[in-house]
Amino acid sequence: TRVRGGDVFGLIDSGLMEDQVIGALTRLRDAYLTAKKSYQSCAVDIRALKQEHQLINMLISEQIMISEAEMSKILSMGDSNNCTVDSEELLKKTEQRLRFLKKQEQHAEQLQQCLIAQDENLAKKSRELKSAELQFMLLSPLLKQMLPQHTSIIELYETHLLSVIDHEGLRLWF
Repeated sequence: TRVRGGDVFGLIDSGLMEDQVIGALTRLRDAYLTAKKSYQSCAVDIRALKQEHQLINMLISEQIMISEAEMSKILSMGDSNNCTVDSEELLKKTEQRLRFLKKQEQHAEQLQQCLIAQDENLAKKSRELKSAELQFMLLSPLLKQMLPQHTSIIELYETHLLSVIDHEGLRLWF
């Protein structure tokens, strides 16, 4: 749930009550915490995708080296006349490996596309996180000025949010 400054100011104009101050600040804090969880989840997904992509690329490299060694062996067998059975067997294995490689390369390409999409998603989550934090940081001092009788409540929420931000190393604006 997003709370825009205008919504809160509307409440102030109409005589904001203590529970409404708490409600407004709670919604702002919750918006921030939701955005933070979403951001962290997306970052974890990206790390997992990158690891899988790395493993597939290592597997592909390994299979290419094996295939090259087998092709070299097949070519060297071609020089002797009595090695046709071995070379045919090696050729079949190499063809199977190449088909496997093709599938792995397609999978790696799909992972790459997922990574691109997740990077874009992470950027969006980062903007949401900054926006939620900024809303709170901008609104909190204004609420203190407009509602001095509720300063202790506002500071309590401010302290809680700042401690969460500091703890997570995500302090972006304040």
